[in-house]
Amino acid sequence: MKPPRKLLIVDDDTTFSGQLADILGDEGYVVSTLPSATEALPVLRAGGHGHVLMLLDVQMPGMSGIDLVRETADLPDRPAIILMTAFSSFHAAVECLRMGAEDYITKPFDLDLLLLTLERVQERVELRRRNDELSDLLTANARTFLKSQEAIRGLTEILAYLPPANEFPQTVFGILRHVHHILESGHSSITMHGAAAGLTYHLPANGSSAPRRESVDRVLAWVASTGMPVVHGAPVPDPALAAPLRALDGSVFLPIHNAGEPFGALHVSRPGASQPFTTADVQLIEFVCAEISVLHANARLYESHEKMTIGAISALGKALHHKDEGTGAHSSRTRGYLARLMSRLNLPKEERDKITFAMQLHDIGKIRVPATIINKPGPLNDEEWGVMRMHPVWGFEILHSDCLLKEVATLVRHHHERYDGTGYPDRLKGKAIPFGSRFLSLVDAFDAMRSDRPYRRAMPLSLAVDEIRTNLGTQFDPDLGQTFLETVGEAITTI
Repeated sequence: MKPPRKLLIVDDDTTFSGQLADILGDEGYVVSTLPSATEALPVLRAGGHGHVLMLLDVQMPGMSGIDLVRETADLPDRPAIILMTAFSSFHAAVECLRMGAEDYITKPFDLDLLLLTLERVQERVELRRRNDELSDLLTANARTFLKSQEAIRGLTEILAYLPPANEFPQTVFGILRHVHHILESGHSSITMHGAAAGLTYHLPANGSSAPRRESVDRVLAWVASTGMPVVHGAPVPDPALAAPLRALDGSVFLPIHNAGEPFGALHVSRPGASQPFTTADVQLIEFVCAEISVLHANARLYESHEKMTIGAISALGKALHHKDEGTGAHSSRTRGYLARLMSRLNLPKEERDKITFAMQLHDIGKIRVPATIINKPGPLNDEEWGVMRMHPVWGFEILHSDCLLKEVATLVRHHHERYDGTGYPDRLKGKAIPFGSRFLSLVDAFDAMRSDRPYRRAMPLSLAVDEIRTNLGTQFDPDLGQTFLETVGEAITTI
């Protein structure tokens, strides 16, 4: 049974915090509320009274949420902070994240988004705690590992597989292959019943007889379900395992846990070997099982973060549409042009997704531009243009704080650069401009010319095409521009 999840809400709107406390109480949280950061400060300094999570409003009278984050930055037992902020407070939220806050959620928010954020933060905190424990374990056993240079080299190879957490099955197979080699195992296997559809790998793939393979699978399934290790030669933990273990001399089966629950097992064996596995070997296997557990949790966290990011993208796009319907329609149309251009160039899916996200959000920095400038019925003066030209930088700042949107943020920052180096904000030139930004520049400029503005009517298709062609090599990438012009007729007909 999981311990109660204690959560503290700090918000000067007591009606809101009371309603939120009731809702989260129904979801299994033990909730306390405080009406100000001033009252929360002594509670946090006293150790947080057992709270592990805190929902903190950024803007409050007197001591603000930002002040509270700053004042408690060095407290070792501070609850994990999730900021509640409005779009106008994004910059403040980013500053708080730099001071140790775990995440933020924008008001107003729906319950599903809030619960997903809370779960994501709890998983992140748990991962950090477990990584610290693993680090301590490594330190405590360093002398043992150092006795075997082959084990150290193998450990380095194993860890090299851990970063791509979104490729979980491939990574697990790579880890098994290295364990098989490092420990000079005759037969190695791994199973994980917690994976999406379950997975089991054996090495060598066809190196065991059918009866032996059946015996391995029976013991793997038992260890994965009970969480108990099984070692050949040790007392048999279950009489039902006695028969299959007789055929598995020199075998070690260790469980793989996630959040305290078993979900897999790792098996290595040296049948008939004169040298059985040593204590150091078993410790290495235990460490590998722990790292696989962290990898699995990271994969789940990555998936949750990806869902959260897509939700944030939709929310940001809706916010921009409400502020300036012209900009919202512009973002929608440009995605159509972009899709045809990317299809013509046969870009890989990952690159297409990144550029599509960037196109959807390329004008998100205009959230910070006053509506009087965005909707001005005449040409902008120099001062107004100075403000408007900040929107790529502001868009970059909004998006860059999310690890999944860092590359998208870079494309957004540079979508008004010019090929000849006279654009803004960084005056990049030629191929120094990110490939996706050169895409956005073309599509953005073309649709702007083809759209009505408060101060002018849309440009006819023929003139817009001539304008793009005239500026190839100066404003636009000449190669991309030529390909784009070849797709324009088809795109205009379809959209």
